[in-house]
Amino acid sequence: MRTVADRLTSLGMVTPEKAAAVLAGIAEWNAEHLDEDLDERDLIGWLPEFGVAISVHGEDVDFVEDYYRYVLEEEVAAVTGGAVVVSDVALLRGESGFDKLHFRRNGESVWWYMEHLSEDYADQGAVMEQIGDVDPGGDDPRTFRLIERSEKVGCDDDVYVLATPEQAMTLRDEFGLDFYDLDVAFPLRGAAPTAEPETVEWYMQDDRRTMTEPARAFLDLWLSEMDSALSAWRVRFLPGISLLTSHSARWLRWNRWSLRGSPVGRRWRRRLMIRLWWVRSGMSARL
Repeated sequence: MRTVADRLTSLGMVTPEKAAAVLAGIAEWNAEHLDEDLDERDLIGWLPEFGVAISVHGEDVDFVEDYYRYVLEEEVAAVTGGAVVVSDVALLRGESGFDKLHFRRNGESVWWYMEHLSEDYADQGAVMEQIGDVDPGGDDPRTFRLIERSEKVGCDDDVYVLATPEQAMTLRDEFGLDFYDLDVAFPLRGAAPTAEPETVEWYMQDDRRTMTEPARAFLDLWLSEMDSALSAWRVRFLPGISLLTSHSARWLRWNRWSLRGSPVGRRWRRRLMIRLWWVRSGMSARL
């Protein structure tokens, strides 16, 4: 534990005072633990105690809305040092377990799309896909990075460390912690996007550069059949009514194949995939 505390301090992830307080708390109940070597499971479990990580519980949380409120309003604010302040957390229930979590991040409205089959369990997958919404952003290079456990047992907690790429790589190299997407690099193929920057068309063109030729061919084939498939569905289920405008249809198609997680696609992918399911299942009221 001393080694971990010293390294977190030298990396600038915790203050000396915070590290000393954690070690003092451990010494009160088991002083010998301070000099023990930690295995991966123990190390992951201690990181939130140092204030450098948040955890999303994998087991029973009793009341999931209250749990989200605690994690977002208290833990995120504490770990980011107040750089991100979350308020007004509310879970809006939908049908068939498809819910929406609304909150304000530094005063701005944010929506997360969640799935709950029980009141007792958090949607860890949805949090993983949308956790970037509570990164500090701006000039702060730190992001919440999910630790990839070498062995996951049962309903383990998901632990997200707030770290820069350099800090995360140090934790990996020195303590054996692996992080999702830490070393992911997508080779770029083809010319740079020609559309206006920051537009949907620009992101679509940019995402295509990360695709292999077979993937592009499959995408083009899939898109070529989409208009006729939607038209046939409308005729069969909603004669005389057009549910999707051409604009929303493009959104739907794009988010279906945007697997890389571009700045726009990462936030909207889950929403549009759910809508695609609604279309296919005939739940037109959702649209």
